[in-house]
Amino acid sequence: MRKLFLLLASFVLLSFGGTAHALVVTWDYTLTGLFINAQLVDGTPLPDGTTLEWGGGSNQSSLVMAPSVINDSVDTFVGGGNIPSTYWAESIDLTHNNFVVQPPSLDFTTLQMSVLLKPQVPDLPALPEQTFTFFIDFLETPNDYGDIRDWDIFALLDGFPNFNFQYDAGDADGLQTYYVNVFPSTGGVLSGLQDPHASMVGVPVGTLGFITPENESTTLGFSFTISTRPFDTNPVPEPSTVMLLGVGLLALAGVIRKKMNK
Repeated sequence: MRKLFLLLASFVLLSFGGTAHALVVTWDYTLTGLFINAQLVDGTPLPDGTTLEWGGGSNQSSLVMAPSVINDSVDTFVGGGNIPSTYWAESIDLTHNNFVVQPPSLDFTTLQMSVLLKPQVPDLPALPEQTFTFFIDFLETPNDYGDIRDWDIFALLDGFPNFNFQYDAGDADGLQTYYVNVFPSTGGVLSGLQDPHASMVGVPVGTLGFITPENESTTLGFSFTISTRPFDTNPVPEPSTVMLLGVGLLALAGVIRKKMNK
């Protein structure tokens, strides 16, 4: 019995040993945001930019991206799944200033995020710029209900790719695959849309999005990560977890051996 647990513990540790020794590359980056392809419900296009304004009357609603460009550095996360926030790059904030407006309102826009990466450690040439697009369907509600059905609705129709590239950091591992993801990271307002909001904007229940109350400003941050495995909701155990699992198996084997000796 003890041999069985020892073999199992050794197998688990060896299966993840390579990840534990992967080189943590530090990247200098430039993250740029832009609203493109914006259109009002009457078909009027809006110019590309970092601020969109719409609606008549004394107040105008708006989408504002600030800052629209960030230059900083970020470390590679060795692993994937649910990446710890300590490995998230500084975010670009998207703020919706929501006012009761006269038509026409915003109908659709695309949030385009571009990332330029250059290895800082080790010091090697920059990678080609990569562009990520988030297709956002927007509904300006008619404010007829006096409850949350009057809140404006954003639905994120597409995006969140696991863009991957190969890069040789100059260590013994050679050419490695890295994953880049841009995603909504702060604000606490992103969730799976439920009815009545999902039906009102015409998307399936559970579509990622957020709703914004009238006469308030709601901010959502967009960040990005670089990891050695895909960003997903079903993470593979990281080395620290695997080490604890191995130690636990060895301890359990010792307990079983004592009981068998008795």
